[in-house]
Amino acid sequence: MPETNDSPCYRVKNWEKVFENSRSREIKNCSYVCVPNKQHGMGFLHIITQPDGPAILGIWYLLIEACSMQSAPRKGFLTDTGSAEGRQWTGRTLSLRYRRPPEEFERALQVLCSEEVGWMEAINVGRTSAERRHLTATEGKGREGKGIEQKGSVGDSGTPEGAAPDKEKAEDDCSFLNDLRKIYTWVNLDSEIAKMRGWLLTPKGKGCRMTRSFMVRWLNKIDKPVDFKRPTGLPGPSMTTLRDDAVRHSVDKLAAIAKTEGRNSESFSRVMSTLGTEYGKLGTNRDGQNVVAEALDIITFREKKGVL
Repeated sequence: MPETNDSPCYRVKNWEKVFENSRSREIKNCSYVCVPNKQHGMGFLHIITQPDGPAILGIWYLLIEACSMQSAPRKGFLTDTGSAEGRQWTGRTLSLRYRRPPEEFERALQVLCSEEVGWMEAINVGRTSAERRHLTATEGKGREGKGIEQKGSVGDSGTPEGAAPDKEKAEDDCSFLNDLRKIYTWVNLDSEIAKMRGWLLTPKGKGCRMTRSFMVRWLNKIDKPVDFKRPTGLPGPSMTTLRDDAVRHSVDKLAAIAKTEGRNSESFSRVMSTLGTEYGKLGTNRDGQNVVAEALDIITFREKKGVL
């Protein structure tokens, strides 16, 4: 006769999708856990508005940390082995582990498994041991879908909202892309997404995935173009070489004074101040230098080489 266990075995929903990434999945025993930080989902709001909401939320994070310390592959089961057939963590065992009343953990598990929250589930009431082993083996299959992978498909701070319907996920992705278009107004988003997909096919992109954080990091590297008004008296007619012309002009003026009167002269300081005011709006280079600072570096280099 098959062995049965009537005690509920609790599990964090969508553990592999929400709380793991490509690196953590390869680590047998993790010393960290990936926790999303969104805080306006319905589950989070339902918890935080409870009289004991902060305590429930604190227990939730304790459970997430405990599951993250289990050996890979982690599935989010609240058991001693991290698998469905392990010995279940009950309110009493958690009480002994964390030195808190068992009622607090029983209350938290009840709320976390409730329909209003749905971050956890009791998956093995009345199941045989064989059924539980099968559940462990099949957990996490098909975790990667097409389209934009949301690093943590969650509704709030470390809070999985369950497997969203395809229509709901598509609407969420569409909303995310619309938000990107509003923020990065100077970017052709469709073109950049095509570039992202192409990069992911290269050797450098191996192991990377098109998460939302990946997309934001990519777009943050695209500088917003700045249209400066041309300062008066600037030599050279080309607007495209505005800053380069300003650097060359500053080098010529300062080098001439440094050669005749020295860099410590009053004339050198006065001209340097005038150039700084005139070209101050041209911004900095990649090293954070403004036009005058870059010109001084060039002059110093020439002095060391004896070609000033």
